[in-house]
Amino acid sequence: MVTSEADTGNVLEALQLGAADYLVKPFAHESIEKKLKKVLKV
Repeated sequence: MVTSEADTGNVLEALQLGAADYLVKPFAHESIEKKLKKVLKV
């Protein structure tokens, strides 16, 4: 999930509902690349 919402409650709810990860905008390019590789298990 990519969003501008950084509220801890939103993060926890998204993860509990099945989000693989939670990225808050703006984010570093390296950050999203590493997280995508982890999810895709590359």
